[in-house]
Amino acid sequence: SLSFIFDSLELNLPGIYIDLSYQQDNFSQEGYKYKLIVIHNNDTITARTSIPPPFPIDSVWIQKKDSLVNDYKCYIWARVSDPDTSGNCVGIHFKRKLHWKPMDPLFIPCALTYRAYYIGNGESFPTYFARSGRPDDDDGFFLPFNADRIVDGEFQKRDVVLLRISHMDQNSYNFWRGVERAQDASGNPFAEPMNLMSNINGGLGVWGGYGVSYYYVPIVPDTVIYNTYNDLEIWEIF
Repeated sequence: SLSFIFDSLELNLPGIYIDLSYQQDNFSQEGYKYKLIVIHNNDTITARTSIPPPFPIDSVWIQKKDSLVNDYKCYIWARVSDPDTSGNCVGIHFKRKLHWKPMDPLFIPCALTYRAYYIGNGESFPTYFARSGRPDDDDGFFLPFNADRIVDGEFQKRDVVLLRISHMDQNSYNFWRGVERAQDASGNPFAEPMNLMSNINGGLGVWGGYGVSYYYVPIVPDTVIYNTYNDLEIWEIF
């Protein structure tokens, strides 16, 4: 666990290195490839990755889960224009602000967090994002977000969601999808053991670059959002 001081902000996060002299023009640029070399004693660890451009989203909108007039349960939908290249993979996470508490401090995986679009290259299609649930939840695996509603005679204000869509290469997708599957299988005696598909030569884990888009989404049915959210502070990206 490493602690860093960034201005007046202390970060105590395991496994994270923060470059305090970061210069955007010299590193982490979309469309570039990056190589990792770690030399420790007589061991050398290497890896390669790239940072794809942000996944092409035409628009984001809020749609009720059901057509009932008074239903406050909603999903976030997006229209994707999938590039005509193969291996377009994304990871979807969110933070949520409820009527009674501030925004989540860390990003939470959506249901079906990691997705690879092998079919529909070069086409436009809709897809939706939900919170992750369990079979015994009222809404099953795909938990909705909530609009304004009245519960037990009390008005409760809508959710506000910060949606993060991360475009990644195939190797990064293979690793994170493997992590997700291993977590889903935890405690299942019938699940087959699996090895994570690391892209690090001589080590385990992932050296990944991500083309990231953020959307600030108040849960108001029929609201359509066309622009990304770019006014993030440093502590909002985790």
